[in-house]
Amino acid sequence: MDLLEKNKAHFDKQAATYDEKPYIRDWASSSFELVKERTPGAASTASCLDFGSGTGALSELLSTHFNVVVGLDVSGNMTDRYNNRAASRCISNMHGVHANILEPLEVETKLIQHSLPVRFDFIISQMTFHHVEKPHEVVASLKTLLKPGGQLAIVDLHKTDNSKLFHGRHAHHSVAHLGGFDERYMEELYRSNGLELKEFIVPAFVISKEVEVPVTVASTTGGEGVASNVDDDATGYSKQVMEFSAFMALAVNP
Repeated sequence: MDLLEKNKAHFDKQAATYDEKPYIRDWASSSFELVKERTPGAASTASCLDFGSGTGALSELLSTHFNVVVGLDVSGNMTDRYNNRAASRCISNMHGVHANILEPLEVETKLIQHSLPVRFDFIISQMTFHHVEKPHEVVASLKTLLKPGGQLAIVDLHKTDNSKLFHGRHAHHSVAHLGGFDERYMEELYRSNGLELKEFIVPAFVISKEVEVPVTVASTTGGEGVASNVDDDATGYSKQVMEFSAFMALAVNP
């Protein structure tokens, strides 16, 4: 089973209880505030694509700001929950689509079938790209859905000395990029796809999380400033609450 299939299985399993995680709404609210500040007057005509939309917590907020919001997710169960959210809350401008972003014909066909836009003024992806095995290919596909002059915002884990501890030692089944990304990587990711990095915002929000720290590291740092990869050969682990930052990398399609 490749990483895409592992992620589909992982999030299909998570879908039923995903909204019970308290941080989901907090992440969505923080990202939404940043988007609103950078897209004044978008509600009247602008369209938005939420890539890796999950159950729709962020899209629900975006639907109050954009004329139409489309959620795109590879997990069928997540997409079902997304559309149930829209229907149960009578949100008529929020639509979930189950498709693989790396299959552009499939994506476009489904958008057309549902009478949805095939090009967007704004695309956002929140806490999804660290699961993506081939970020360059995904950004290339997203660019085909972005209007000239449109903006792409990726929100994800900011890479630091400690950030690989965020997902823990058992996350390899669904996480392609343990530790996230830094500004240099994002600038190159955009540039290589003909996009221009306009703004790199860190922290977009701060994540406080209990993580397992290798004992050898914890004992030498006293729980402060841990600098280590997740060490599967460690003799033991100490649980500590640590803070991690998310970034927003905002690019424009010239």
